[in-house]
Amino acid sequence: MMKVSVKFRVLPLVAILVAIAVTMVSIAFFAPNVFAQEEEETRYTGAVMLLRDFENVTSEYINYNTKNITDEVLITKRVACYDTTLRNACGPIAASNIVAYYDNTYTNLIPNFEPMIFNKFYKSSDYPEADAVINAMYSNMRCNQIENGVSEPDYHSGFNTYVRAQGYSFNYTQLVSNGSLDINAFKAQLSSGHPVSLFCKGGALIGMSGSGVNQTMLTIRRFSTNHIVAAYGYQEYTYTLTDGSTRVDRYAMVSTGWSDPDYALVALDGSTYIKSATANIIA
Repeated sequence: MMKVSVKFRVLPLVAILVAIAVTMVSIAFFAPNVFAQEEEETRYTGAVMLLRDFENVTSEYINYNTKNITDEVLITKRVACYDTTLRNACGPIAASNIVAYYDNTYTNLIPNFEPMIFNKFYKSSDYPEADAVINAMYSNMRCNQIENGVSEPDYHSGFNTYVRAQGYSFNYTQLVSNGSLDINAFKAQLSSGHPVSLFCKGGALIGMSGSGVNQTMLTIRRFSTNHIVAAYGYQEYTYTLTDGSTRVDRYAMVSTGWSDPDYALVALDGSTYIKSATANIIA
């Protein structure tokens, strides 16, 4: 009887040891992949741009015989241009800029607030109602709660949480395919009235101005950190240069998340690495 008793006690112990061994093997095989994914997750902290650092702010002059806008697509009104003193808040700002745009149609997105002054000009984020949107997005996106800034999944999750809390639906469509922005898909979403969030891993924001007869000056402000901006338009400029050659420049028109410059261009020539681009749809 004693032998039978010991036998049945040993079997559960063996089962437990086998289960532990299987668990350890699973951790050995699968945990490194999980940890690697967590370590590789991109965080967007906002662009660091030193306006007085001449290595980061440069000018390019284009001398031409003719200059034409050969393609342009805009949403019905450009997005807002909010800014904030909150740290690493480019994600909350980009989403709030888009919410302010949609509030023109869905007026309860920002309760008891008309974000526009007139036509394409918005009230500043100094208004408490606008500031409340930014703070809500900041909390919903868990900005700086895990690490600095926000991840793309938290951006969309927090955006969705805010919109649904106001009684509307939120969806987004990915516009980056095979590592590059699908220009035709980008233009199609803008034509449908959908602003686009651009997730940039370093790059440049560009200002354009005339600096003389048949001369355009591009002010190029470079940034090295990860930054999210809200795009509201697409422009294509075609130049016939003074040497007879042709130059075509393509840009996304964006709200920067800064007070100066508040609106700028992102060159779609590879100088800015757009890791992801999502059309934001509220209904």
